[in-house]
Amino acid sequence: DGSATLEREGRADTATVNLPLLHGDRLRTDAGRVELLLGDGSALYLDYHTQVDLQSDTLIRLMAGRVTLRVRGAEAGQEPARYLLDTPAGSVRTSDAGVYRVSLLTAERRVEVELAVVRGRAELVTSEGAMAVRAGERSVGHDGEKPSAPQAFNSARLDAFDQWAEPREEGVASTRSYQYLSPELQTYARTFDQHGNWAQMQPYGYVWYPSVAPGWRPYYNGYWNVVGRYGWTWIGSDPWAWPTHHFGRWGYSRTGTWFLRSRSGSARTV
Repeated sequence: DGSATLEREGRADTATVNLPLLHGDRLRTDAGRVELLLGDGSALYLDYHTQVDLQSDTLIRLMAGRVTLRVRGAEAGQEPARYLLDTPAGSVRTSDAGVYRVSLLTAERRVEVELAVVRGRAELVTSEGAMAVRAGERSVGHDGEKPSAPQAFNSARLDAFDQWAEPREEGVASTRSYQYLSPELQTYARTFDQHGNWAQMQPYGYVWYPSVAPGWRPYYNGYWNVVGRYGWTWIGSDPWAWPTHHFGRWGYSRTGTWFLRSRSGSARTV
């Protein structure tokens, strides 16, 4: 929503939809908001005037603004990823799946970090100690003092950023596409529902038909670009381009329409 800037290896460019990010990248928003999908199916939402540095798969440094982190639940036999959100005023360590709001604030000429746990459990850590924060609680900390004791807050009171992020956070498991996608791609289920339809086709089982204009074909809307060590990479412009072009297997039907193989039957996972 709006625009964002990606800084990589000393160069700043406009961030685009479906752009893959690398360790060491810096993402900045001005009058824009960003949804960043993480490798385990979790998601990070950036508000206006926010800057984050992507240090590793689970280490993110918040330098300005505020974010909401949605940590995906455990899959079969696996624990949820534990994320560390580092800031100049302190750090947030998640302990469980859930939703966590982290904000950098300026108060009395000092920078503070606020952690609000909507769901889940986390710790707010400063140079002077750590504070456990549970669902429905918030704590504030800054360098040189122990974080404040947790206080209850009303997580149902949503501002503009919360209203923007909430529809992206909730209800993925209730979508039709959820049952057809492999676990690492189920976070895209809402996008698949919005931009196409599933139907059965032998011998593949269920396949997905994108809602596209006549003449569309795979690798049609977008561009090729060099992305770090991965080399030439397709950056698609369609909202669903990343999962379909990097994890999918396209086919062409007798009726002259493109389809993507689904997980069921003898099909490969999307």
